Amino acid sequence: MTDLPVEGRKEMVQAFLPPLLTEVKRLKTANGDTIKFLWRLFDGALVESVLMRYPGRITLCVSSQAGCGMNCPFCATGQ
Repeated sequence: MTDLPVEGRKEMVQAFLPPLLTEVKRLKTANGDTIKFLWRLFDGALVESVLMRYPGRITLCVSSQAGCGMNCPFCATGQ
């Protein structure tokens, strides 16, 4: 927002645009093909995501609700 004075921009962003997602924990496989994240949302809720790299594609699983029916063995929500 370049139309606002330089002094005060940072404070305005912090006040009106708080961080919505904060990384809590990150786990990686030995080769780095799979990365599991635990995130804290702005309201304190926790969600998990897993980034899985395969030959020719990449999959991202975002588990945002309790009781997900997929039952992925690496995901606490599914278990």
